[in-house]
Amino acid sequence: MLETHFKLIYKLTGQGWAACNVELGTQRVAITASYLSDALGQLATATTLLRKGAHLSSASFDEEPGEYRWMFDCHKLPGDEEGGIRVRIYEFNELWSHKPISDGTKILDGVVQTEVFYRTMLNMIEDVFAEYGEEGYKEKWDGEDHGFPTAIYNELARLLDYWPDRN
Repeated sequence: MLETHFKLIYKLTGQGWAACNVELGTQRVAITASYLSDALGQLATATTLLRKGAHLSSASFDEEPGEYRWMFDCHKLPGDEEGGIRVRIYEFNELWSHKPISDGTKILDGVVQTEVFYRTMLNMIEDVFAEYGEEGYKEKWDGEDHGFPTAIYNELARLLDYWPDRN
């Protein structure tokens, strides 16, 4: 079944820490990320790669210790003409273990309508920008390694033919 309810709330919760609440259909998970990874940038890049035609992409949220691995793939369910994007999140106890997906614990798995997926991801990134801006994000996340993913956000907005009014 293709889900139409997909919600992401991404907040910086402290110096170098972020929390992401994910809702997909009736599933709900709350995960975190540390500055050890470019969590927001990886989500934006994975989404952009799908929009550009990739059939599979992934993102990682590094923990201290642990990891959350996101997997996205184009998916068509029997009886659904348009297909959707399958979203899976796996939890690992070790950081940078490079273990196969089969060693992780699946904490979310569902297929969301394609348009809903892209709009949700783009809106989530826009919400982060609106709340923190480039400088605020850089200051609160980790300005040395990972700033706000402006270039990839702009590319995704262009690919979706969406330009917000940023007065």
